Amino acid sequence: MKELKRLIAQHAEAFNNAIENQKDPRYDHEFVAQDWDKESVLDFAVQAQAEKIGVRLIGHVNPKIELTVLS
Repeated sequence: MKELKRLIAQHAEAFNNAIENQKDPRYDHEFVAQDWDKESVLDFAVQAQAEKIGVRLIGHVNPKIELTVLS
């Protein structure tokens, strides 16, 4: 569960960075694409880790909200 929480926090940071960089009118498309690539890789990592430990993620995962495990 610790690894999943860590990945969720990293994904949220990557997502926020990509959004902020995209808003900047001076942004370079290639660099923003790299930001979204990083976000995408972390999204897949979150999903893979959740699947590995048997957790089903529903909706947007916010790292500030405590994860609830339903059996």
